[in-house]
Amino acid sequence: MPSPVQLQHSLIDYWQSVCPSELPTLWPGRQADPQSWQQWCELRVDSWTQPIQRLGRSHIACVITLRLFVRQTAFSPEATLPSLHSRLEQLQTVVTQAWHEQTIPIVADLPTDHASIIGYLRVADLTSRSIETSAPTLLGREFLITARTS
Repeated sequence: MPSPVQLQHSLIDYWQSVCPSELPTLWPGRQADPQSWQQWCELRVDSWTQPIQRLGRSHIACVITLRLFVRQTAFSPEATLPSLHSRLEQLQTVVTQAWHEQTIPIVADLPTDHASIIGYLRVADLTSRSIETSAPTLLGREFLITARTS
């Protein structure tokens, strides 16, 4: 049975492999200051449950939150609200393609060339909603991803 740490490391490794290089990602434990970033995302595992074991098989279900942000910065004064909306829509497409009905390997150790796969996480549902922000030049979108081990 994978641990929460193994699950989190596997999800981060998966996201880093499909995420555009111009989209930095924050996750629990990573220290970074996004104040000068024009766009970024945040990834975290919100819940982790082990349903009742049946017929000798036990599954783990989890809810993952991924939040996207785009904003106008002092370095990008040309970024108008329509261009921010357009960029957010482009990133939404990336997220949807990356997570929709995916099967993600869960590795036993930190991701390396020799990490052994101990299970798989199958994405069951992907929903999204807008995030209200404090500034009109900061737009956000939140994705809730539900998945379970197989």
